[in-house]
Amino acid sequence: MYRGEVADRLREMLDIVSDKVYNPRLGRQEVFFDRFWNPLIDLYSYGHDIEAAWLIDRGLDILGDRAYTERLAPITETITENIFHRAYTDHSLVNEAENGVVDRARVWWVQAEAVVGFLNGYQRHPEKKEYLAAAEDIWGYIRDHLIDRRPGSEWFSGLDEERRPIQKAIVDPWK
Repeated sequence: MYRGEVADRLREMLDIVSDKVYNPRLGRQEVFFDRFWNPLIDLYSYGHDIEAAWLIDRGLDILGDRAYTERLAPITETITENIFHRAYTDHSLVNEAENGVVDRARVWWVQAEAVVGFLNGYQRHPEKKEYLAAAEDIWGYIRDHLIDRRPGSEWFSGLDEERRPIQKAIVDPWK
């Protein structure tokens, strides 16, 4: 088990995730809070959830603390499962849902996090071959639709429902 100041800070962050950020009733993370940890809006950020699942799992691996793994692994399993069923559609992940209204744009980083997140889910649960298939499928979507083939470019910031690029600068603060 990893010990020391870094391990203590990691435990503090994991406590915040499990006790404040994760919403067990909805099986998701909350996103924006007031100073008392009350959620400010009803936002389901699919990219942030799948990203958090694999990052938390990685932190648990590094920490090597059985009690924390037993407490948080069910959270990351639930998040991954929910993202698979709620946001994975048409070979990719939809962006988010605010007040139940789904933003169906395909944002570049959400797709990248989904590949990593579903690979992580498959590695932890090899019986869930659908996660490996989803990671491969989303990579195909990225390869075929999100890569901007113009000289000097890289990925489109996002695509609309018809797979048309959302017009933004090649580089922005999120990239």
